[in-house]
Amino acid sequence: MKQLKKIAEKRDALLPDYADVIASTGKARADMVEHLDAYLTQTEEALKGKGTIVYHAEDAEKACEIISGLCAGQQKLVRFYNPELEEIGFDALMQKENKNAALTDVGEIVVKQAGRTGYKHPQLANLEGMSQEDIIKALQDYAGQETDNPFKLNKAVQQKIRQAVLTSDYGVTNVQAIVAASGTIIIGESEGNGRTVSNMPYRHIVVAGYDRLYDTAEHALRGIQTASIYGLGKQNPAYYSLISGQSRTADIEYQMAFGVHGPLEVHLILLDNGRRKLIEKGCGNLLKCLDCGACYSSLKALAEQNNWPDTLLTAKQVGLGAVNGKLTVENGLDALTDFVCPVGITADDVKQAFAGNEFK
Repeated sequence: MKQLKKIAEKRDALLPDYADVIASTGKARADMVEHLDAYLTQTEEALKGKGTIVYHAEDAEKACEIISGLCAGQQKLVRFYNPELEEIGFDALMQKENKNAALTDVGEIVVKQAGRTGYKHPQLANLEGMSQEDIIKALQDYAGQETDNPFKLNKAVQQKIRQAVLTSDYGVTNVQAIVAASGTIIIGESEGNGRTVSNMPYRHIVVAGYDRLYDTAEHALRGIQTASIYGLGKQNPAYYSLISGQSRTADIEYQMAFGVHGPLEVHLILLDNGRRKLIEKGCGNLLKCLDCGACYSSLKALAEQNNWPDTLLTAKQVGLGAVNGKLTVENGLDALTDFVCPVGITADDVKQAFAGNEFK
């Protein structure tokens, strides 16, 4: 993929200026894995203190059960791309319950409109092999516009996204980090639609793996920056949202009011779904993963060898698939080669997650 080559070139150019940031991120991630229970306790206390409603989901089924209960009777939802939503099968849940969960990530919209499937990069839409005309056609179909003027087409697409957000009961988003010390949820993104989805509906749902925790805001922001450098070849995401509970203001006569400038409710689902299993198996190193995508090409070769279609390819997600029995390596692990990783995860760490699996 030409895009990945260009990203690698940009990344390599940035690395000399951000060595300290990357090194501190690795240490912060290792500390999270080593002291996970303490991080979880501190995070939950801080979140509840800010008015966030916290749930624990031991597996994907429980996470879907919580979401189903929260959204009972509500038909309109809007979501921003989230690896954890892929992990728990959120789209399948919405289809099963006949609910409309509108998309807001433009790359994901193009992929869905074009009916594309395939291996999934955590930060890049699967547009490989699509021509400019194909992408324009997908956006025209989504927006219901025949114009090929890029400015008019982009405006029409954004207007449809915003209309979906304005008419939705719940906004469901990703999260790059949660600060244990303050209970602050941080979203970093390139388009700005994540902020819209988290801020405009009255109710905001976040699904976050245990591994999203950081001790301080400084380490959290450095982690997000490191993921951007390695996964996109960019110094930083274009937009950051720092969310500390439900919207509140006391502008008028010093009387506290909730849900005026943002969501009335914030619901956070902390997801295990095999993360403790990884630690118990001696594979906790995989939880340091930033979902940056630097290991994508190597993992794609392994996925092709073992026929894992429509798989989100990060070291952590592959490891979770292994310990949860979702992914098997019947054709072996020899296709997995060494890869670049900002937090020191290796191919051997991924292989360890499959230890004990039977081979043909």
